[in-house]
Amino acid sequence: MNYKDRWGLVRDARKAQKKAKKARRKLLGCRTATTQQKNSWKAILARNMRFNPTRHEAIMYDALKENGFSFDTQVQVGPYIVDALIREGKTVIEVDGLIHESQKEYDLARDRYLWNRSYRVIRFKNSEVACDLSGVIKRLREFRGEIQ
Repeated sequence: MNYKDRWGLVRDARKAQKKAKKARRKLLGCRTATTQQKNSWKAILARNMRFNPTRHEAIMYDALKENGFSFDTQVQVGPYIVDALIREGKTVIEVDGLIHESQKEYDLARDRYLWNRSYRVIRFKNSEVACDLSGVIKRLREFRGEIQ
């Protein structure tokens, strides 16, 4: 399935996103929610995000497959959900949209958490994925080469 087909599915997924938001509000409103309940909410959200990637994530996933990378999408690592995870070498790939301009501290804390658990994070902006996909793949290969 190419990125155009995946992007078409995103429009159909609005109901699933609303349902996940409602479940989140319900859990956050419950003061006695257990860690397991919160993690199960994260697992549901990750599953919804896995089947409904953003346009740029879908482009990145297709490019990774075409270049022979073995990876998992929208994986829960501790309290966070990562866009793509290459388990060999514990490399986390993030495709950042405009929202990440306003949440730099959150991203920094998230990266620190992942680094402390031996994951290595590489971030790409949506504009990089859209305009220079071959450069993104090249940077990713160099990044993985430095780790191994």
